[in-house]
Amino acid sequence: MWNKIIITPLYSTLQFFIQYTHDIGISIVLFTILIKTLLLPLNISASKTSKNIKKIQPEIEKLKIKHKGNNRDMGLALSSLYKENKVKPFSGILSLFIQMPILFGLYQILLKEIGSIQDKITFFNIDVTKPNIILAVLTFISMAYLMHVSSKDMTVSESASDFQKEFTKMMSMQMKYFLPAIVFVTSIFLPAGLTLYFVVSNIYAIGQFYLMKKIA
Repeated sequence: MWNKIIITPLYSTLQFFIQYTHDIGISIVLFTILIKTLLLPLNISASKTSKNIKKIQPEIEKLKIKHKGNNRDMGLALSSLYKENKVKPFSGILSLFIQMPILFGLYQILLKEIGSIQDKITFFNIDVTKPNIILAVLTFISMAYLMHVSSKDMTVSESASDFQKEFTKMMSMQMKYFLPAIVFVTSIFLPAGLTLYFVVSNIYAIGQFYLMKKIA
């Protein structure tokens, strides 16, 4: 089932690109752009949701005060508020949920299925089936910059509690420093092809971020 739903479609897509580019690295770049473009509607929806939540944050704070200690009523009121303002709180999670099988599938392809195209496994003399420190560094830089610009949007209302403000500050710091560091350490041991996927994904996400800022 896993091979039929994930591995075969991914591998066939990579082979399609390789047929025309004759380079698996470039094929992975094109493959990544294709995946990110297909997921663009979900990511745009998630971005709009984030902006809408900021706009209604004062109303959310009022609901918290009104329904303090009553989680059931708070949940119903919050659900109604989200519906009125066309907020889809799970849109970002859905995008991540879809991408996870793609990452695992690409990892399996690079480790096990790539043998049939051994003559095309290099990208600028980089073997995409083995770890590469240069791409790991590029992953860290692109992720760090993406987290830097994204964390600027993490704000809380003036009425928020000190705990909420400190929590938001802590989350912002983790996004800017801790997460990129974890990704970097992980990338050191991953196949370069997967790391290349991360780099292109991050660059695409940065471009998407600035595009959304302009059209918002």
